[in-house]
Amino acid sequence: MGRKKKELPEIKTAALVKLELITHLFLSGQIPFDAYWKAKQRLEPEAKRELEEVRRWAVEEAKLLTDEEWEEFRRIYRDEYGDSFVHYMNSIRHNAMFVTNNPKILADRKKLQKRFGGKIISGEQFQKKMGDVGKQKIDELLSELLGRPRPA
Repeated sequence: MGRKKKELPEIKTAALVKLELITHLFLSGQIPFDAYWKAKQRLEPEAKRELEEVRRWAVEEAKLLTDEEWEEFRRIYRDEYGDSFVHYMNSIRHNAMFVTNNPKILADRKKLQKRFGGKIISGEQFQKKMGDVGKQKIDELLSELLGRPRPA
């Protein structure tokens, strides 16, 4: 009898995350303006729609928080990569694990998980868990966004 192959989780990346990723790559000098601008124009309408859908779901449907709390949590957990609280709510909405390197979210991980229920892990934990498959998925995402292989 052979070993049962471990089922790897599907990795879903929202348009919001993709938009913030290419913005970070551009601002850090890793991609040129033209590549950034093309991807931004393609992703921005979907990202705006996603943002409103996540807010509506968290506040009106799931009733996890009020409008005031929504804005406060967004302000508290925003970092240089983007709107981490929105991404956390979106991961809860899709019953997915939230992977982040936001130090504020990681510091408050237990409190957030207790209140909202969504699992939070660091990027480092994710890389250890996923190994080469995780790196391959990230490279595929960057290739999709940029229309070419990941920058060196």
